[in-house]
Amino acid sequence: MLIDAEAITRATEIVDDTMFFREGHRRIFRAIISLVERLSGIDVVTLSDELDRRGELDAAGGREYLSFLADAVPTAANVEHHSRIVKEKALLRRLIEVSTQIAGEAFDVLHGEGGRYLGLHLHPWLFGMPYRTRYLAETLERLAGRSGAWQATAGEVADHILGQHATFSHTTFSMPKPDKAS
Repeated sequence: MLIDAEAITRATEIVDDTMFFREGHRRIFRAIISLVERLSGIDVVTLSDELDRRGELDAAGGREYLSFLADAVPTAANVEHHSRIVKEKALLRRLIEVSTQIAGEAFDVLHGEGGRYLGLHLHPWLFGMPYRTRYLAETLERLAGRSGAWQATAGEVADHILGQHATFSHTTFSMPKPDKAS
């Protein structure tokens, strides 16, 4: 990509600087775009000079790193394929970021002012196959060993949260019911 200006144009149709994981690569990409916009030739020397002019050469990895990149990709023939890989990895990083945020918000709801509850939805798929039931039983046994753990139906949990005194008739293991202060 450091050689062919047309390849850079094709790459910019697929990716932008925000899609690169490393800040140094973002800086390099922005400098290359700047050179393309000024219709300058693009090689290690002109790119180094552009990054140096911006005060970003060291942050981008230095001249040696730019030379390494130029040598690592000797042809721009696969620029679109490589650009799609960068875009795909950026999308996956974004999905991880959003999923982590959603999980954090869900955790806050579960463990926030409303109390500390972990709900396991038991899908019918879990039943009927001995190996599935075994893993479920092992998981429930481990959970039962935790201090303060209790098992109830969703309705019983709702009753408990609403402050009603529910009867835990379907409890399969005996653990103390959480007090209203927890």
